[in-house]
Amino acid sequence: MSTQPNPHPKAGAGETASNPAPRRRAAPAKQSAVVLEARPEQAVVPYDESLLERARTQWQFGDWRSLAQLTRDTLQHHPDRAKLTLLAAAGRLQIGQEAEAKQFLRLAQDWGVSKRLISQFLIAGVHNSLGRAAAIGNRQPRALQHFENAIAVGTPGGDLRLLAQARIGEQMQQLKLLSQQAQFLQRPAMPDEARANKDEQLGYPVRVNLLLDDSATTRIELNSTKSAWLKVFPEAVEYQTDKGSPLYLVSNESGDFEKPPGETQLPLRADTPYLISGKIGHAGDNRPIIWIFQYAGGKKIDAQSISAEAGRFEHRFTTKSTMDSFAIGIRLSGHGRLLLPDTLINLKEQTKEALFAQFEEKIEKLKQAQKSEVESSMKQIEACIRLQHYLGPDTVLPDMHNWFISPDFAVLLINIVEQNEYDAVIEFGSGTSTIILAKALGRVGQRDGREPSPLLSFDHLQEYSEKTQKLLKQARVASHTQVVLAPLVAWQDHHGTSFNYYACDEALVELRRRLPDSATRILVLVDGPPAATGRHARYPALPKLLDVFPPDEYVSDFLLDDYLRTDEQEIATRWLQEMSERKLHCRRTEFNNLEKKAFLIEVSRGQTGDVR
Repeated sequence: MSTQPNPHPKAGAGETASNPAPRRRAAPAKQSAVVLEARPEQAVVPYDESLLERARTQWQFGDWRSLAQLTRDTLQHHPDRAKLTLLAAAGRLQIGQEAEAKQFLRLAQDWGVSKRLISQFLIAGVHNSLGRAAAIGNRQPRALQHFENAIAVGTPGGDLRLLAQARIGEQMQQLKLLSQQAQFLQRPAMPDEARANKDEQLGYPVRVNLLLDDSATTRIELNSTKSAWLKVFPEAVEYQTDKGSPLYLVSNESGDFEKPPGETQLPLRADTPYLISGKIGHAGDNRPIIWIFQYAGGKKIDAQSISAEAGRFEHRFTTKSTMDSFAIGIRLSGHGRLLLPDTLINLKEQTKEALFAQFEEKIEKLKQAQKSEVESSMKQIEACIRLQHYLGPDTVLPDMHNWFISPDFAVLLINIVEQNEYDAVIEFGSGTSTIILAKALGRVGQRDGREPSPLLSFDHLQEYSEKTQKLLKQARVASHTQVVLAPLVAWQDHHGTSFNYYACDEALVELRRRLPDSATRILVLVDGPPAATGRHARYPALPKLLDVFPPDEYVSDFLLDDYLRTDEQEIATRWLQEMSERKLHCRRTEFNNLEKKAFLIEVSRGQTGDVR
């Protein structure tokens, strides 16, 4: 059998899956053949010459079900199989066949489609879905914009208006919204992007430099509901907040970030990617935090914070599809100065190229995250094996809480108890950690030929308190362990800040009374109450313990779990500040290699000095 040259050579560099190189249209019934190898015994495999062109038209119209009918068997011998597979994946995504769509996306990549082209069609699909959602909500201008964006991303250089009309007709028919089709062809005029500042309406104006989409630098006005905390000068703003409370300067006229702006200072478009960057000129107690707020229907629908490192910040975000107004804020606290000439906020709409680059960057980060997740899982498995070996076959570790400790933290607990001669251990938040601490104290006591040191654990929920006590009895360690049901009650620190914390005072005093005079060192595990009970919910542990076990008599080690969270990091900072105020010497250790991280602060007995 003789071989024939492939009549359809590989597409050129400028070809896309939905915009193939021009070729002669053939009658639908005509079949051509492609030869897999130039061997006399190889059979020819037929393929549909017009399939790619037909699939391209189906994608432009949004005929997703026809695209979803393309199968691997149909495509695997086609010379344009990679691009056809990508179109088949796009169709499946739009009709909700996500599992099959992922398979076709992987197959398209295996057959030669670039990550950039895959990103292009995924973004186009998102725009189409958002357009359908807007159409259902009778938001015709927004739906039209999304449909046009979908076409522009998928078929750059095509007749955007004509193709969008074809897409709208098909989508409206699928959604049974034919009566709305004509309304989509009338786009309202865009609002004026240049509005005059209204100095006379602002009671305490603070003006910072704004660069919007690389246009000329303008000034944006920030206001606050706490104007009494401010002194505004031409070149700087001095502030002093009450007891470290936050002070917000926002671009809303009222100064209240919960309320949308009445005047449009920042004309950002809905469902659009942006980059916010710049610098903050500042000197003071705490570094400023930049906030961005989105509003719809008179309510705040999204808020994001951006930290400034060395006065610089950068953050990418996408506005919500329902957003109708936008605002910027700067959060300050303590005492300091905001230097206005050295402050610049740059807001820039991201181009498609930048968006593609960002998407590829996210893919790479996802790969790295998956690799890190696998390594973390292996580490936890190893820690779990070591933990079970230490506890012995008669102890089965429970998963009692949604907040149970991780295996690597459990190993850390054992190491700390084994390496230090604690006269007592106090735990806030009972559960799996209670069993581990009790077992470790028992092992240490048996090794040293003495009774185990007592363990006092608090829980504010009766259900978990009872479960912990039952498991302690099963593990045969209840004799030196006490679990106290301690409801959360109001408590104030010396600054007058209120918290809800365990009703633990009486039990702590009783524990100290029972300890021998030779007792000098205690361990305090802080793993409760849950963060949902309030901001800095675990902060009271240190001041309450130091009141009962004073530093001139005891060495106290405070171990804080979940140090990965911002709230716990702020609690640790407050603890260190309190040590400084009390002129106590302490040593800090961060366990950043743990899954959820941990923080240890050791308050030394009878010493004063700085924090190390």
